[in-house]
Order: sequence, then structure tokens, then C-alpha cells
Amino acid sequence: MNAFHCSILIAGLLTAGCNQSQPPTGKGELPGHDAASQRDASNETASQADTSNNAPAKPAWRFEAIANQYRAAWGNAGSVDTITIGCDTDRRELVTYVSNLRRIGSEERLTLGLGGDAITMVAENLERVEDKNPIRASIGIPDNIDVLLASREPISGRYGNQEIGPFPPLPPSVARDLANACHVLQR
Repeated sequence: MNAFHCSILIAGLLTAGCNQSQPPTGKGELPGHDAASQRDASNETASQADTSNNAPAKPAWRFEAIANQYRAAWGNAGSVDTITIGCDTDRRELVTYVSNLRRIGSEERLTLGLGGDAITMVAENLERVEDKNPIRASIGIPDNIDVLLASREPISGRYGNQEIGPFPPLPPSVARDLANACHVLQR
């Protein structure tokens, strides 16, 4: 096969999935978004990281569509995320996972400061050793999720006597993609 035929084949493969308008299944991509645009959105914040070989990458927010969840994740790609905020496609709820917290067996709430509002969520201690995120908290998806995610206020929280954050606000493209995914689940 010559270079011309290879170019035609690659161009065909790249455009094969561009006009899909199906709702999210939780297993793939957002409606109207292909994997490349999702990577571009997540790379918007990753590009803020120091690219020199000597300095470690700075943590950043990135949008992800994984398994049964669309989420914004704070951390370094390839390592354990400090916090994720997302929408669960199976349970149709707002979910956050927070690592690096001491588990409190009697604590049933995690309060998430999002968009200047305090959102009280039901917390679960995840006992599975293989789970990288020990605290999971959830609540129904708020009607104003787009306003909460688009806020320029820092994101913070509290679990028992432990502070979470503050983290920088979500970048506009990450907030928009996550809000769109959550709104589709509210229908």
C-alpha cells in the first residue's frame, strides 16, 4: 500500500464517527463529542503544567468519560486523583470521590463547596482495597448543575473534621462538558 492509499484510509477512519447524535451510555463519549475533542478539553488544563523534563507535572482538572461516569478529575494524569466530581449514568446522581482522607466509620455526610453553595452529600466508606478513592459521596443531580460547575469560586469541602481543598474552579470547557453530560442524565 502506498502513502496515498494510507492517507485515504486514515482520513476515512478519522471521519467515520463524526456525526453520531446518540445519548451517552456511560461507556463512551458525550453526544456530539468524539474522543479527540474530549482529550483536547482535558488537555486545556494539562497544558498549564510545566513541560520541562525535570519538573513534575502540576495537577490540573480534566474531563473524563469512563465506565458509568462522566467526571471532572483533579490530579496528574496517570496517578491517583485527589478529587473527582461527576455524574453517574446508572444511578443518575452527582457523585464525588475524594482520596487522601481518613475514613470515619460514623460519618455519613460529605459537604462539597461548589459554586458558592454547600451541597450536603451522602458519604460511603469504600472498603475495597483495590479502590483508589476511599470516600464516595452522592446526591441527586441539582437542577442548577451548570451554574454550580461554571462558578469561578474555588471548590472545597468537609468530611467530619477534615478539610477538602480548596481546588481551583473548573476550566470553562471542563465545566461545560460535565454540565452537558449531567443535563442529559436529568431527562
